[in-house]
Amino acid sequence: MLFFQPVGKHRFSTPLAVYALIAISVLAYAFTALDSENIIKSFGLVPARFSFIDSVISTFLHSGIFHLIGNMIFLYMFGPGVEDVVGPFMFVLLYLILAVISDSCYAWMNLQSTLPVVGASGAVSGILGVFLVFFPNVKVNLFLAADSEASASGPFLMNAFWAIGFWFAGQLLWAILALALPTHVAYAAHVGGLIGGVILGLLLKAAGFLDSFHARVRRTRGSSKPTVYCPACALPIAPTEFGRYRCPNCASEFTFDVKRGYRLLQ
Repeated sequence: MLFFQPVGKHRFSTPLAVYALIAISVLAYAFTALDSENIIKSFGLVPARFSFIDSVISTFLHSGIFHLIGNMIFLYMFGPGVEDVVGPFMFVLLYLILAVISDSCYAWMNLQSTLPVVGASGAVSGILGVFLVFFPNVKVNLFLAADSEASASGPFLMNAFWAIGFWFAGQLLWAILALALPTHVAYAAHVGGLIGGVILGLLLKAAGFLDSFHARVRRTRGSSKPTVYCPACALPIAPTEFGRYRCPNCASEFTFDVKRGYRLLQ
């Protein structure tokens, strides 16, 4: 079992879209908890009769409280950084598109299945993929445990690229094993979601969203003043004329050119 979390607080503005999606998911669970079995049968995504509407609806349904909490924790940890870059409207659109992409991947791998699946894990995996593209070198604490009841070992401090990469490798392995072994976890949705997130993240980066975000940070944090702000957690750091910085709060490394105002995570 693998768990990881970014070090420090990776957001500049209030993540309204993330909070809204979490609230909708919690309310949906509260309304459906009393009759969850029948609701999942009625509104869960069935691969054999895939539909985009079912994919979106099933994303906000969860089979249990721990299923909900696990997905919402990861959305809360990694979603705000992505929302900072793309904005709340684009974040919601991105979340729903990634839900459909991840569900499509799962359905393609299970074309004959009539068992309904629910949960936001595919969409959240996609958000991890976008985060990986935007902030590959943000420091992440990685925890390892043999099973859910074992005490975790760690934390191991590493770049987000490696932490998310290790997680993806595990999900890919389980998705392959799931072709022969029965499982209640939609690993193929996790794999498809993360790959979709990486692709969409690269497209958004090429479209200039990340550059606009850096420019916005410079304006709002006042880079012309004798202070450098960490682009990952916004901690103020005493500047040098030009240099490489390591944030003492979140351990992210970046360069900053005071004259030209460039601030880039490395």
